[in-house]
Amino acid sequence: MVRRRRTPSPTWLSFLRNQAAGIAAIDMFVVACASFRLLYVLIILAHDRRKIVRFDVTPHPTAGWLARQVTEAFPWDTAPRYLLRDRDASYGQHFCRQVDAMGITEVVTAPRSPWQNAFVERVIGSIRRECLDYIIIFNERHLRRVLPRTSTTTIEPALIFRSTRIARLAPDQVTQDRKSPRHPASQWFASPLRASRRLIRPISWSQYCCV
Repeated sequence: MVRRRRTPSPTWLSFLRNQAAGIAAIDMFVVACASFRLLYVLIILAHDRRKIVRFDVTPHPTAGWLARQVTEAFPWDTAPRYLLRDRDASYGQHFCRQVDAMGITEVVTAPRSPWQNAFVERVIGSIRRECLDYIIIFNERHLRRVLPRTSTTTIEPALIFRSTRIARLAPDQVTQDRKSPRHPASQWFASPLRASRRLIRPISWSQYCCV
């Protein structure tokens, strides 16, 4: 029997590259406070410039709250063509109707496939590794204060610790060869564990919050 030739369909990566200008991704992650209270952080990322267009914090993510966040993230004629999301149960019928009314087509990833929403997952991983792993969150207000320094201004706590330590040095020590093994900037890349002990320990939380 003669086999029929089917038109090869594009791969998932090629779809993301070809439609990057019209794709936005949405996802949430959980942050545990010092009182063991769970806070949910919403992130909406535009694929064209990899820019975070919206983020917010809530202890109860409902479908109405998520729909309002999408409306505030894309006012007027700035709505993307596709909205990439996972199969979280928080996206209810109200959210789907609101997105459809804005002219956005929902693209739902496969079950247990976070790699299909890789761009926003990478942003969440960077926020955890560079910020939340070094800070104990006390409440929702504290989390709202910390997140903009990582997401919108792209300031990494590691760079803050490093720049604060170098600024305390004498001018002759800063201007010396940075390739020297005794220089703090070179020690930062030598060993992460040794660098974390030398650079993070002398800095208090009050100094970090004032940066």
